[in-house]
Amino acid sequence: MQYVELAKQHITKNNFVAFKDIFCGTFSSTVGALAVAIRNIISLSYIGHNNNGQNDAEMSAASFGITWINAFGYSLLFGFSIGLSTMVSQAFGAKKYKAMGLFLHRTLIIMGALVLLMGIFFWNTESILLYYGFEKELAYNVGLHSKGSILSCAGYGLAQALRYYISALKIFHITAVINVVGIFIHMFFCHLMIDVFDWGVLGMAIARALTELASAGLYYLYLKRYNPCPEAMIPVTRESFAKLAEHTKEMIYHGSAIYAEWMALQISSLMVGFLGQNDVISAHGSVITYLVYIQSFSLGVSVSTTTYVGNFAGEGSVSKVKRYATVGAILEGIVCVLIFVVTFGWRGEIADLYTEKEDINRLIRIILILYCLGMFADYGSNFLAFILRTLNQQRIVTICFAISYYLVGAPLSYFFGFSLGLGIWGIWAGILLGYWTMLSLMVWRTRLLRLTDEVMLIQKLMREKEAKGIVEGQTFKELETDDDSFTTL
Repeated sequence: MQYVELAKQHITKNNFVAFKDIFCGTFSSTVGALAVAIRNIISLSYIGHNNNGQNDAEMSAASFGITWINAFGYSLLFGFSIGLSTMVSQAFGAKKYKAMGLFLHRTLIIMGALVLLMGIFFWNTESILLYYGFEKELAYNVGLHSKGSILSCAGYGLAQALRYYISALKIFHITAVINVVGIFIHMFFCHLMIDVFDWGVLGMAIARALTELASAGLYYLYLKRYNPCPEAMIPVTRESFAKLAEHTKEMIYHGSAIYAEWMALQISSLMVGFLGQNDVISAHGSVITYLVYIQSFSLGVSVSTTTYVGNFAGEGSVSKVKRYATVGAILEGIVCVLIFVVTFGWRGEIADLYTEKEDINRLIRIILILYCLGMFADYGSNFLAFILRTLNQQRIVTICFAISYYLVGAPLSYFFGFSLGLGIWGIWAGILLGYWTMLSLMVWRTRLLRLTDEVMLIQKLMREKEAKGIVEGQTFKELETDDDSFTTL
């Protein structure tokens, strides 16, 4: 009876409100993230079924090409978009509306410069791969895909920046609707470029580029016509180009943690590419695509939770930060259990979605089992990293990622996979050890977190920016707090 009464004390109206807010945001964010992730699955499906399994080299190039663009293109742009979301959510909570517009302008300017550098790099992909000993046909096809993906990076960066800007305003359903529409747009362009024009991996890249540009256009039209915060939609002026160095520095701090996380898995994929086995490359690439797809559920929880946490941190409400972070952690745990059951229980059906070739199908099933061994560590560490980044702990998160994946995971993947000759299985052993190392570090850092101090620091930083003329808005309110820990409801 004592435990029942204790449970009743924890189940409060405010907790139900927090759960409802995060669940609704999670649902829309997950739908939106799934719709973006499924684009790669659609692309691989069209490539795989177009050649009826007769061209393994093209299928391998499609899988590896997606990994290549993710590693050196999308991951950087995604990290900057998440950084923008954090900054906008804090400014929105603090009612610094002009700052929101300036943050968007400056982020897009930085992304534009970054895409130009990416274009030079991707144009020379074939030469880079040949230099590092990749098979000639694979290098040619991946290089062809990379050239076609230059425009898609520009579209992806613009679309993701606008998407997470809107999400930072606690408006999640619009991004879901636009990304679902993007699925049908992408299917149309894939059919046109791959089936009708028969352009193979180049057509796959062009289809993705057109889809991203169309999505960016829809986001722009929404902001233009139904802007939920018109005070923030200021025109581009000289002020938009001011303080670019400071903004770039802050964006790098936010984005580097995301990039370090994403790049670690792509490094393992590059190692798999060096194995030179088409079946293994296809299987690993298919699994990575699936992982990006299912992690959309976790990403939805993280984006929804950290949007509210950022808003309330900017607002100065420590109690709400604690409440929403804790409820979000519970929801993340539920999502992880459900995904584990689906991935492990239906691994055969999942493999059948990618290929009918038995050798590749069997490899996919085994790799999925291996991932299940590290799934809880992967999801748990990612959620805690999102929370810590939102509370301006991005430097320590980046350091933890570097230790886990670059000092533990990647070296062990190379040692087991190449030095010991275990191949793909050794590479995945290193990946799993990296996951569990990262979770240990994230739990350790979270237990040391003092919410009041962190929220006060966010308020202080916003005041410093205001004094420098970087942000404008209403004055900050006093901190609303009850205790420092978010380990209890």
